[in-house]
Amino acid sequence: MTINGSSEPQVEDKPQSKTFKEGVITLLDVLGWKGKTNINSMYNLWDIISENKVNDITKQYSKFTEKGENIETKVISISDTIIFYTFCDPLNYGIVLELHGEIASDFLIRGLERNILFRGATSLGEFQTKENIFIGPAVDEAASWYERSNWIGIIMSPSAYFKYKKPVNIQTYWIGHDPELKNMRPRLTLCVNWVRESKYNTEYMKEYFSQFCPITPEISSKYDNTINFVKKIAESTLEK
Repeated sequence: MTINGSSEPQVEDKPQSKTFKEGVITLLDVLGWKGKTNINSMYNLWDIISENKVNDITKQYSKFTEKGENIETKVISISDTIIFYTFCDPLNYGIVLELHGEIASDFLIRGLERNILFRGATSLGEFQTKENIFIGPAVDEAASWYERSNWIGIIMSPSAYFKYKKPVNIQTYWIGHDPELKNMRPRLTLCVNWVRESKYNTEYMKEYFSQFCPITPEISSKYDNTINFVKKIAESTLEK
């Protein structure tokens, strides 16, 4: 799969590298963007992107990398899709997955505050980019799994889930869950735990979703699956 922000043919200089690089990539998609009729939604999304904390968060994780690798995370947007990616040595996959978990959590929460609802997926492996064009197996995998998501939330794709090893002494933003997927059985994976404030409980989320009328059956299932996730997080917190 190739992600390109333009439908017009583009003539570009040859990329500096003709080989794929290793890294972690996260794709976020805004739910219900096609039905947006309020221009404020565009400015709200722009605020979320422009006010991101990616550089600050990346610096916090850089000190934990193997071999002192200096990692950099970049963010781009193509219409209602946000992509952030970090090229890295495979030895640092665990650190970089944690980095993406925190960044994704930040996007999700700030999206909720501005009535922008995200679904997404994080993958790892080989990919390459030139400007706003992305290509490679990791891109294909992340895109295919976020399109299957049926909720507000972010999941690890299988490649990331199978290779993930939690780094020592780092707070994780991932939690085990089996989210509902379109035309598939739920599957156990790791999902971004954005429910880190007590206000995000089931009653709050029900009241929050009630403002987005009309709530059709297709939309309702996304809200229900999200509320079930919030309930699970709340129950697991009480058990501790």
